[in-house]
Amino acid sequence: MEVTSECVEGLGTPVWKIKGLVSQSLRQDLYRVMKEEKLMNFSKAKTGMKMSIEHKSTKGMSLFSKNACVMLSKSILSREFLQLLSDLLRQSDSSYKRLMHDSKTLLRPLRLSHLVNGDTRLGGIDTPWLIDMKRLYGVSRPETIAQWYGNAFNCVPFIPRMQFSIMPPGSYIPPHTDISNKIATLMVYLPDSQRQSQSSLGTTFWKPSDKNGHVLMQKESNFIIDDELRRFKMYYEPIKTEFQDHSCVLFFRSNNSWHSFEYKENASLGDRYSININLLYPVGFEI
Repeated sequence: MEVTSECVEGLGTPVWKIKGLVSQSLRQDLYRVMKEEKLMNFSKAKTGMKMSIEHKSTKGMSLFSKNACVMLSKSILSREFLQLLSDLLRQSDSSYKRLMHDSKTLLRPLRLSHLVNGDTRLGGIDTPWLIDMKRLYGVSRPETIAQWYGNAFNCVPFIPRMQFSIMPPGSYIPPHTDISNKIATLMVYLPDSQRQSQSSLGTTFWKPSDKNGHVLMQKESNFIIDDELRRFKMYYEPIKTEFQDHSCVLFFRSNNSWHSFEYKENASLGDRYSININLLYPVGFEI
């Protein structure tokens, strides 16, 4: 496996296309696995009609244990991809790059198998995917664990999360910057047709348009709606991206990493399937 990156120019936040991480055959398997899951098992968002399953939920674990998802999770934690992630973090505008002390510092998944809730291995994968922050609280503050782990292994530790997402026609996600303990998001798009892959059903990124350099910052994630959204659009313009299947889309969270999604395309394109990989810094009560 040779994984490469290409920076996407002209967006409001640094975004990279990641090639070679997910093969076409694996994408097809992932789409099939999601398509076979009953819609009633997906939770519906209070805002915007998004349907999703978190991999650590009871219903999510049945999806996560499928061979295609196991293969994806192996690729995410591969040495080659973690090296690439680390190099890109240094180029990003993320606040977490301050923890990259030198050229040898790497992003590294938190591995504490003796504290894991569940089996110590799943499909040959070590257990950072199964770490339960509530159980970590019984041992020490996550902030303390993160600092100790980072110092011991010269790394920026993270906990990976996998979310299975379906966006039906008419659904949307308002502009936001993500929660502050999110390091990065990797989006695996799963178009089911050439029409979908060439459509603008990808993520919408927001680029500052104000000539005076007016920049809106958000330290914690909140949806921009109503009057705030109208004001936001005075200073930012949307850049829609394709829902393509030749690469994955990666970006690091910052106070200016504004993004959203709006399904205003022809409803005949059908539901939009994707798998979102979130890399979270181990702080807070429950991740």
